[in-house]
Amino acid sequence: MLDHMADKDPPRRRNAGRTRSDLLAAAVDRLAHYGYDRTSVRDVAHDAGVDPALVYRYFGTKDALFEEAVRHRGGIDVRQCDSLDQSVRVILDHLTTASDSTSIDQLTLLLHSASHDEAVRLLRDRLHIDFNDGLAAQLSGTDAELRAELIASLVLGVTLLRGTLHTRAIEAAAPEQLRFYLEKAICSLADEPTDPPH
Repeated sequence: MLDHMADKDPPRRRNAGRTRSDLLAAAVDRLAHYGYDRTSVRDVAHDAGVDPALVYRYFGTKDALFEEAVRHRGGIDVRQCDSLDQSVRVILDHLTTASDSTSIDQLTLLLHSASHDEAVRLLRDRLHIDFNDGLAAQLSGTDAELRAELIASLVLGVTLLRGTLHTRAIEAAAPEQLRFYLEKAICSLADEPTDPPH
């Protein structure tokens, strides 16, 4: 009897930090592919290899898991940049990074879940922080906030077409091609306007 028990593997001890991290990674992957409405707690738990009850233990609710997954991914934070040139480089780097599972960002997650009210609120807040507050403060000349939001619309459009809709030309473009044209478009909005309408 004792010999038989000795042959059994001891039960694996749960590592709370690892389990939480696995759940977040599974949630990010599910949200990026299916959005909030088609992502269930059960699916996330299954992908992470744990019981669904652990999602509620570590995060409380599906909404809380969603918010944490969004915060867990990097975004565009130009408030950390020392100059407008650096901010433009950060935006261009973000838009031309190779698209794979490791580059899933906040905007991608939020755009995939745009039918969810909380996702819309988080997306609006994120854009306000990054562009209305961050980038607009670096732009000289008139209509700085409007120009910053127009740059934001370019960022959202490319993120949507590339990461969600997978449109043909953008999907096929080499990073240097994207960067060349995006830099022209962004710089035309970032440069101080010479004769803006009144």
